[in-house]
Formats: sequence, structure tokens, C-alpha cells
Amino acid sequence: IEYHQYQQHFIYLINDGTIQNLRHMLDNLSPSIEKLKLKSISILSDWQEYNRVLLQIEKIIREAERWY
Repeated sequence: IEYHQYQQHFIYLINDGTIQNLRHMLDNLSPSIEKLKLKSISILSDWQEYNRVLLQIEKIIREAERWY
């Protein structure tokens, strides 16, 4: 779709009042997006901790294998 078509579409949105509806929808989505960001950060942190523990376990196993 060309830029001109987007521009025309936006003009229609503004003319029929739909732009206010879109703004309202966007405002309602913003908190959900923030929650998703926070959840993503939490998941990443958990994953990093999981990997750190796995590396420690692997190190302990290698050390034990050296003695046997």
C-alpha cells in the first residue's frame, strides 16, 4: 500500500470520528503493553538465573568426574 493511500485513509478516519475511537483503544492497550514488558523482563531474569544454575551444576559434575 502506498503512502498516499495511508494518508487518504487517515483523512477518512479523522473525518468520521474514528480517530477518537482508535486513541481510546490505544490508551486502553498501553497498560497491557506495560504489563507485558514487565513480564518479559521477569521471564528473562528467571531464564538467566536458570542458566546460571545449570552452569554451576555442570561445573560441579565436571569436578566430581575428575575425582572418579
